[in-house]
Amino acid sequence: MDPVIEEIRRRADIVEVIEEYVALIPAGAGRWKACCPFHNEKTPSFNVSRDKGFFKCFGCSVSGDVFKFVSLVENLPFGEVKRKLAERYGIALRDRADITPEQSQAYAERDRLLRVTSVTASWFAEQFAGNAGLQARDYARARQLKRETLQAFGIGYAPDSWDACTHFLTRKFGFSPEEGAKAGLLVEKEDERGKRYYDRYRHRLTFPIWDERGAVIGFGGRALDGGETGTPEAKYINSPEGPLFSKSRTLYAWHLARPEISRRDALIVTEGYMDAIALHAAGFGNTVATLGTSLTQDHARLLNRVKPKTVFLCFDGDGAGLKATLRAGPMFDSFGLAVRVVKLPPSHDPDTFIREFGAAGFEQVLAQAPALAQYRIEHAMGEGLAGSRMAREDAIAGAARVIAELSDEGARSVYISNLAQQVAQASGALDRLATIEESIRKRVSTAEGELKRDARNQQRRVQERAAVEVRLREKSQGEVIALPQRDANRHENADESDSSLQPEPGEASAGEVLPFAPRAPGAGSARRAWIPEAEWKAQAGWKARSQEADHNQGGEAGADALAARLLANVATGDESGVVKAERALLLAMLNAPSLRASLGERVSAAMWTREMHFEIASYLKSLPEDEPVDPPRLFEELSPEAGALVGDLLLSKTMESMEPKVIDDYIKRIEAHHARHREHQNLQLILGKMQRAEAITPEELAQFAQATRETKRRVPPEA
Repeated sequence: MDPVIEEIRRRADIVEVIEEYVALIPAGAGRWKACCPFHNEKTPSFNVSRDKGFFKCFGCSVSGDVFKFVSLVENLPFGEVKRKLAERYGIALRDRADITPEQSQAYAERDRLLRVTSVTASWFAEQFAGNAGLQARDYARARQLKRETLQAFGIGYAPDSWDACTHFLTRKFGFSPEEGAKAGLLVEKEDERGKRYYDRYRHRLTFPIWDERGAVIGFGGRALDGGETGTPEAKYINSPEGPLFSKSRTLYAWHLARPEISRRDALIVTEGYMDAIALHAAGFGNTVATLGTSLTQDHARLLNRVKPKTVFLCFDGDGAGLKATLRAGPMFDSFGLAVRVVKLPPSHDPDTFIREFGAAGFEQVLAQAPALAQYRIEHAMGEGLAGSRMAREDAIAGAARVIAELSDEGARSVYISNLAQQVAQASGALDRLATIEESIRKRVSTAEGELKRDARNQQRRVQERAAVEVRLREKSQGEVIALPQRDANRHENADESDSSLQPEPGEASAGEVLPFAPRAPGAGSARRAWIPEAEWKAQAGWKARSQEADHNQGGEAGADALAARLLANVATGDESGVVKAERALLLAMLNAPSLRASLGERVSAAMWTREMHFEIASYLKSLPEDEPVDPPRLFEELSPEAGALVGDLLLSKTMESMEPKVIDDYIKRIEAHHARHREHQNLQLILGKMQRAEAITPEELAQFAQATRETKRRVPPEA
């Protein structure tokens, strides 16, 4: 029997430990209850016995002692839990037999990296107070940061130098440059002269980022004006993801706010450290902040540990803050958290608002903050109720979808009744209030069904992606995944049985007039960060023109026989063959980094006939030359649909090589498709004018003639 484990069990108060993660309520006779942290529930079924040192949930049946709880809630191995609790209760670890050599090495590395960040935080603070920090102190004074605030948040200054931090870590403390890079403080660069390191934070105000226990795990940096080595175009930077820091699991100032959250039974969430610092300085010590990311499930779980009565979302009054607030709604509702939205003027963030209106003004906006559901409903409706009948219908549909996302049936009924009242007043039909309310209830029910279907589809996509990742890892042990087999001397389509090269459902098939999927970039999707704006506009513009041409023909249903024969002749392009050609080229770019640049040049942004294909190609072009594809990272960066397609392509049939002649043939197929489409556009324009008895200009005839020459097609003679 391990004496250390027994000593921990004897000293550890299981209620005290669990209470750090879950809001316990007394249940009599040395027992406590709470909503289980391991599954979502509204009626407490999680029981803790202090005398027995044991917990059990009667909802999901999970149970155990203090070691089991910490292991589950923090996803830690037993050895790390033992170490964590021993440190908490001042017990020396005399037996480490339960820790593997790999675990021991990982623990030692983490401890050393925490030492790196700790001494650097102190050094940054020293630089701030010294001669080099004059400009940093001026900036802090301009932001009205008092001395006690600067000290409480450990604000410092990173000197205007490429190697000051590097020399401090390596020469004074003997840390290696590699350790500095792992801690996020140094940047590694390799060129013809070999591997070099330089400071990540240069001429910046620095903000230590802590974990829940108050250990420094990273830094934020705010650019200052001037300087010789700084990068002012990047106003704020944070530590990169690494062994210590993960922005999706970290809330800034959590360890400082925790006591105040319990005292006030409320929590304020902002978007950045300056906003959090300003609110703390104004007396709102229950404030935390996200760090360069929107709210995540991990953030919500962290908030759910303390179960505050109210969570106030206080984002900027601009569009980005608004969108972040709207996205967070269903996530918070799933945890049963009561969320309100602090509405700031569009020109303000929490920092500027506090400086202009003070603590009293902020208390007022907190008191006026609407519930998140109400805020989302108001945003979904906009000014629609006061507009046309169509605008009113759209407003009602948007509000119904928001109400359908609520899990509380009582809240649903209240919002449905309120919405019906607003609609009846706006349409002057108060005498039909009951009918309107019943109609809205049906809309909400329909929206609920759609949401459930979407959730099932999303779950299926996640499972499929996970399966693809597993299969890719299995195939990654030295196996080269190449293109589907194809005879370089043939011009027929690739193997029809290869589903990875088939068109998606809803895409045009052979002989259809419309050559593109109807959705163009910008309509329901956003430009990805790696896609140059010019290429995005080229893709969007080409698709927009293709769709506009489909509306230019006009005329009556009974078009003459010549028009019918002309259109039938022009529209005989094999759409599925073009899709297959594009996917074959994408697979070549995935497997052969040396081909990315040349294929990216030969197949321009406007030539990709599928938005997914364009998205994948643009991402691959953005990778450094000769860098192999990292599938997990690729899946994270791409949209779910594009990621699924990449997985299908990488797992499709293989061939030993990809000859230039095969590549040329695929590109010619795409070029021929575009030539047919240009011919189709011109022909639709001419036929439309003929049917409307309008004059056809010589330029239009010349364009059509040129298009027919490009396709090497002749107009069929009249029968």
